[in-house]
Amino acid sequence: MKYFFMVLLLIPTALFAQQDWVLKKSKDGIQVFMKEVAGSPFKEVRVKLKCTGSLQKFQSLVLDVNNHKKWVYNTKESDLLKPISADEMVYYTEIFLPWPVSNRDLTCHLKLVKDSIPNTYFLKAHAVEGVLPPKDGRVRVTSSNSFWKVVQLENDALDIEYTIRVDPAGSIPPWLVNATAVTGPFNSFTNLKQLLAK
Repeated sequence: MKYFFMVLLLIPTALFAQQDWVLKKSKDGIQVFMKEVAGSPFKEVRVKLKCTGSLQKFQSLVLDVNNHKKWVYNTKESDLLKPISADEMVYYTEIFLPWPVSNRDLTCHLKLVKDSIPNTYFLKAHAVEGVLPPKDGRVRVTSSNSFWKVVQLENDALDIEYTIRVDPAGSIPPWLVNATAVTGPFNSFTNLKQLLAK
């Protein structure tokens, strides 16, 4: 599902291992990979990017969930529900999908961790249930996980790795989701790259 795969969610660090990842697109410094997931018809997606930017700018963009619609592909709505700390929150997001497919939405727990490794951030997010009742005309996603690793390099540059695994729920065929899963991450990272450079 090309519109969905930038929603932020929890994945173990081990999933950044190189084995089994297949490069699907490489353009403008953005690489998008996919791999099979045991026991699931939906493939996992990974994005890599080296670009101009700072950890502080990355933090401000990703934690500003009310403005995710400015750069996360096809985000129709994104609202902070519960601030937990300066680096942790629960938020709601809705992803637009073209007719006849219903929009997807989810409530998400997001946490940024400043690692003991110098100049390194980790960001984890996962879908949580019981925060908001389902909304008419939208399919609630309850299984999604993502993980970011962001490292500040020399010369005002960032090395970003992002992995996401999601079950979009409802009746969307897995073959369609997998066939179009590169577009959303690539476009989101294109937007993110531009914002980080400002």
